[in-house]
Amino acid sequence: MFSCVTSEDAKGAVQTSFLSVSATAATTYFLWRYFFPRQARGEFDAILDLRQHERIVVVAPHSDDEALASGGLIHQAVKAGKRVDVILITNGDGFALATGRAYRRLRASPQRFIEFGQIRQKESLQACAQLGVPENRVYALGYPDRGIRAMWYDHWEEGNPYQSPFTRVTAVPYPAALRFGAPYAGESLVKDLMALFRRLRPTLVVGPHLNDAHIDHWSTHNFVRYALALLEEAGEMSPLYLGYLVHRGNWPAPKGLHRSKPLVPPASMLRGDWRWLWYGLEPDTIERKHEAILLYRTQIAILRRYMISFVRVNEIFSPHSVSVVPNIGRIPEPTAWPYSRGRVLNPEKDTVVRRLQGAANITGLDAVEAEGRLLVRIDLRTAVSREVLYRLYVRAVRPPGWTDEGVAWLMCSARVRGKGTMHSRVESVPQDVAGQGEISAHYAGNAVVFAIPKTMLYPRSAFMMAAETRLRGLLADVTGWQVFRWSDG
Repeated sequence: MFSCVTSEDAKGAVQTSFLSVSATAATTYFLWRYFFPRQARGEFDAILDLRQHERIVVVAPHSDDEALASGGLIHQAVKAGKRVDVILITNGDGFALATGRAYRRLRASPQRFIEFGQIRQKESLQACAQLGVPENRVYALGYPDRGIRAMWYDHWEEGNPYQSPFTRVTAVPYPAALRFGAPYAGESLVKDLMALFRRLRPTLVVGPHLNDAHIDHWSTHNFVRYALALLEEAGEMSPLYLGYLVHRGNWPAPKGLHRSKPLVPPASMLRGDWRWLWYGLEPDTIERKHEAILLYRTQIAILRRYMISFVRVNEIFSPHSVSVVPNIGRIPEPTAWPYSRGRVLNPEKDTVVRRLQGAANITGLDAVEAEGRLLVRIDLRTAVSREVLYRLYVRAVRPPGWTDEGVAWLMCSARVRGKGTMHSRVESVPQDVAGQGEISAHYAGNAVVFAIPKTMLYPRSAFMMAAETRLRGLLADVTGWQVFRWSDG
């Protein structure tokens, strides 16, 4: 038998082969850069000066983050006579690999996970003591490892606590925790943070960066900023918040011990208006930080090369401030958008999906007020696509138990319907918003704009927002959550 191959068949085969080779090359390049990253080069905005800060609080999602990200700052601040307190949000009791290794079990029991959490808490106490912080200034809250995100999104009320899939409990199981038996709920964590901040009266709070990729880190950032926004609204305090980074792709680079090298932010977070502060470490502090990190023995056994990558000549921090929503009067044209000073940046091209699908890669989030509406602009790396779902989240900043008017939680999404138009819908809102207007969305070029009636968000003057994109139902990109405040609030 003979087969006949036409010129069209050959042309199609060549095109298919070219696309396959291109996709393979792009994926290979990204994986090479991921596993063998080069240290980014960039300039810092300023040198961090702690002289005006006498009371510092460091917040860590897990037992070890305090030393990895800010061990040098802690040690030098204590040496300078400043008070430093450390808050541990979780005991790290959801690290299945480390727990299994510690007890030589493929699958550890819930009780083993709790015992492992107690071991990690003790490691933090030892490491903090090495850095100069006594045990009575370390506060372990005992919330669920890998469960802080769920408390932010789905388990806010204390009557609907989250259950850890590791410890199988719904409340803090550690007698030595700040509040033994506290329910695994967002409201509960906000109460604890507010109580501690009121007691400690910090002028500087150091915590996770809003763009940290780990779910416990960015959600810890959310809760800390939420609690601080409430205290600021009440006129009780307004400390500076500095964000630190621990997880973002294959950062930091290079891996391993490099005492004489500087720590530089990821390349995707160095462009444009990203703000970073350099905090230099003295030789004895570098040594002390290294020794403190080695005290987290359960983690060093698995993550040694990664953890000692944070032993450098400096640490890096990013100032986080509240974004004020300006009232611009009339609704602007998309091509003449008046970007506010509080625009939130988002990393670009730092995953394969975001490199290949620019319409799903968010580059920024901005908000203005016009004609009684909150206008939220989501900027993208390339033109808006029909294949992508665009979603916006809004959480009003309200004291625990607040029952006044206004939406506490809002989730809305939009897809392209026609030229310049989008089909938008409210996906989740606990309160009845009938009669308060409709949420709409439209797009132009590389931007999607949501319009939300301002009356939905009153009477609270502060709220938090984030945006995400999805491809075929899977998460493609997400921004960090930022605190916004009305200009007339």
